[in-house]
Amino acid sequence: MIFKQTYLLSQGRISRRQFWLAQLYLMIASFLLLAAAAFLLSKFLANTLLIGLVWLPWTLCASWIVFVTYIKRWHDLNKSGWWLLIAATALIGPVWLLIECGFFRGTAGKNYFGSDPLEPPIGATSRPVSTQPTGLNPQDQSAKVSLTQKPTFHRPLGIALVSNAGLFLLAFIPKLLQAIVLFVGGISGRVQAESAFQTGRLIGLAVGTIIAYAIFIGILLLGLRLLRHKPAQ
Repeated sequence: MIFKQTYLLSQGRISRRQFWLAQLYLMIASFLLLAAAAFLLSKFLANTLLIGLVWLPWTLCASWIVFVTYIKRWHDLNKSGWWLLIAATALIGPVWLLIECGFFRGTAGKNYFGSDPLEPPIGATSRPVSTQPTGLNPQDQSAKVSLTQKPTFHRPLGIALVSNAGLFLLAFIPKLLQAIVLFVGGISGRVQAESAFQTGRLIGLAVGTIIAYAIFIGILLLGLRLLRHKPAQ
């Protein structure tokens, strides 16, 4: 029951220790299962397809556990599970995801997603129980927001869109300039090709490049708008 609540259900929070233990156990189990399957099947059945059939269910199960542990670590930081999208951030996404989920301490006390996993369970301590909500000072507005304001997906999605669209736009500036030259030259008849078909093909590629650039500019603007989004109070 504890395993199910901690590693199979996405509700709630887990600590850094629980997160790293899950990754360690999955690595050990994956290594042992793969070694056993490879040994037994190669000795008795010698069928690589069966190895894949044995490995596939485990891969799906392990992937779900990893997915859940990352979501619950974001919850521990009082952020939406949508922050998994940060992994799609150009160049630094996976590193950012691992550092923040693996090394940053979660919210001290209760937050929007539940109780602090580092706090002892009720009844496990002899300290008197406060009549006020855990970690909440009525005069502390920031603490109140952490309990009542639902984190949204806007910021992580905005960061992912802006980073990838921006990288594309910067990387393909030479292609865009070349496409504009080809388009203008093709329309004006200055592009000399072997046939009209070749000329049309060059113009088509130029138009496609310009359209792709326009789409990524739209994605960039959408990402910037998401970053400016302010959650409703």
